[in-house]
Amino acid sequence: MIKKYENTLIIDLDNTLIQFNFPHIGKPIEYAIEAMHILVSRGWKCYIYSCRNNPMLYKYLELRDMNIFSVALALKSYGFPKIDIDSGRVGKLIGKWYIDDQGIKFQSWDKLINIIEKRNNNNIFKNNNFYNIKTVNIGIENCILSRDNKIIDGSKDALSYMIKKGYRIILSTIKSNLIYYDSFHLRNKELKNIINLLKGEKIQYSYFDDGYVGKLPADFYIEENMIPFNGSWHEVLDFLL
Repeated sequence: MIKKYENTLIIDLDNTLIQFNFPHIGKPIEYAIEAMHILVSRGWKCYIYSCRNNPMLYKYLELRDMNIFSVALALKSYGFPKIDIDSGRVGKLIGKWYIDDQGIKFQSWDKLINIIEKRNNNNIFKNNNFYNIKTVNIGIENCILSRDNKIIDGSKDALSYMIKKGYRIILSTIKSNLIYYDSFHLRNKELKNIINLLKGEKIQYSYFDDGYVGKLPADFYIEENMIPFNGSWHEVLDFLL
C-alpha cells in the first residue's frame, strides 16, 4: 500500500452505510452518520466503494451515473459528512482498511474456507443471472501473493477446492488503480505480468478484475486489511480509534 493512504478507509455502501434497497436508496444504518462524522474529524479520508458503480447492473451507462449522483444527494440530505464516491473508472481503490458487510478478513486459507462454507448464500444480486453462482472476490495482495510476489501458502489448493465446489472466484488487485501509472499501457502491462505469474503458478480462478468496470458484486469480499461490518459502527470505531 502507498504510504499516503495510511489514513484512508474504503467503505461499502449498501447494508454498511445505508439499508439495502437497490436500485433505490435505503435509510441510514444505525449510528452510521455519527460514526462517519467521528472518523472524518479524526483525520480519516473516507471513500465509498460500491457495486453501484458497476455498469453491468444497469441497462444504460447513464443510469449508473444518475444512481451515483442520487446517492451523493441522499447522503448529504441524511446528514453524512462529505464522502467521495468511487465512479468505477480508476480501478480498485487503495486504503488502509476496507469495511464491508460481506467482507471477511483473511488470516489463513484453512480459516477462510471454514468461514465461507458455514455462511448462507445472502447474495443481494440473486435476481441477476450472472450472479446466481456463489462468488468470492479475493484481493491478491497478501492473500494470493506476498509482498515479494511469492504464492501464499495454501492459496493454490484452496482456490482449486472452491472452484471444484462451484464457486466463482474473482481476483482483484490494487495494481489496477491508475494512481500507480503514467499511462493505461503501463497499467495493462503490469496486470498482464500478474496474470502471467498466476498462470505460471497454475493458480485457478474464474475472472481477473482489471479495474475497468468498477466493483464487482460478490457474496464475499476477502482482504488482508478487511474490517467485516457486522451491523455495529460502534465496533468499527472501537477497532479504529
